[in-house]
Amino acid sequence: MYAEETEVEESIDIDSIKASLALLQRDLELYNTEFVPRSYFMRLVVNSTFLNDDDEVQKLKDLLVYEFPDNRYTEAAREFLAGESVTFMTVMEKYQLSRFEHAMGFHTLGSEAFGDSLNYVIGVLESLLDTEIADLRDRVLYTLGFIHYFDMGDTLTARVYLEELMESSPTSDYAVFAKRFFDDNQFVQLGRLPSIVEEELAQAALEAEEEVEEEIELHDEVEEVDDELPDIEIEDYLDFDDDE
Repeated sequence: MYAEETEVEESIDIDSIKASLALLQRDLELYNTEFVPRSYFMRLVVNSTFLNDDDEVQKLKDLLVYEFPDNRYTEAAREFLAGESVTFMTVMEKYQLSRFEHAMGFHTLGSEAFGDSLNYVIGVLESLLDTEIADLRDRVLYTLGFIHYFDMGDTLTARVYLEELMESSPTSDYAVFAKRFFDDNQFVQLGRLPSIVEEELAQAALEAEEEVEEEIELHDEVEEVDDELPDIEIEDYLDFDDDE
């Protein structure tokens, strides 16, 4: 009996040690990929913006390039020194985002313009499933589900992507969008495609905005006319002769 308890205690201790080592490994990776390069980047910004120390700036830039060549803070330093908008994205992440936008351009053209465009778009999107950009991955999963369901009529494949989206990012905007036609793991029968509904809502919002602008313009015109009218005092109408 005591031997069994000892074995259980040893097993618990080993599991606890493994868990602690895993946490330490995670902290070490975070330190090397986040904290150190970020400190280099912040020092570079300070030396460039406030201290005007070009030598230190070059030194910090070299450290980032040689020690963290694929890090987002290295790319941020390059953007900052080039006077560009700082995105805090790696070169690979920028490439993946551009690939997604490229694929969406083909999807917008439709299969009438390019007979095999949908298969091309699907291939590009599938190559982006391993992206580390959480929002982009959600967009990819949503778009693949959308294309397979509405464009290809393939509910089995569409379900795979949509279920993965619901499981990995249930509260994301794209999961909310997907629930318009895929809710509770079931496809919803729609009278109109979500894209058409969105276009109608956007058009309605545009028309409402134009109506408001017209009212503002009309109000301004009324004020301009009012400003052009001569100022007439009420006493001008009550200027009676006392003798009368």
